Amino acid sequence: MDKFDELIISVRGKEKYVVLDIERYREFRAKELDLAYMEAMQDIEKGDYKIQSAEEHIDDLKKMLAK
Repeated sequence: MDKFDELIISVRGKEKYVVLDIERYREFRAKELDLAYMEAMQDIEKGDYKIQSAEEHIDDLKKMLAK
């Protein structure tokens, strides 16, 4: 980690894990959360959402998992 800001770990010849400096990880995670927020706001602007109770939501999830 002295020479690189990330380290890729391979398992059986396939890239499996990445080790990052904690500050770089925090920046990456913040950007990921910002992107998710922007996508949610776009869905709201387009009307691509529904209002339902927690029970209705759980029922929908169970139906999706049963497929």
